[in-house]
Amino acid sequence: MLASIVGARVYCVHMSVVRRMSRSDLERRREEILQEHRLTRAELQAKVEAGGLVGDEWAAWAEITEIEYLLADE
Repeated sequence: MLASIVGARVYCVHMSVVRRMSRSDLERRREEILQEHRLTRAELQAKVEAGGLVGDEWAAWAEITEIEYLLADE
């Protein structure tokens, strides 16, 4: 994030990197995430429903739901 102060105002600009990913790239990344956490998709879903996500599992869940959104859009 870039920030600059002009007068009494602070302007923040969030710079994002945009990368085009193929369907197979998205599916591969989803599998990598699940393997990193040693969980199946069903097991991760069960932890979500039980309110049992801990630590970086929250980030993993967010990325998986984003990937699935993109896959559903294709």
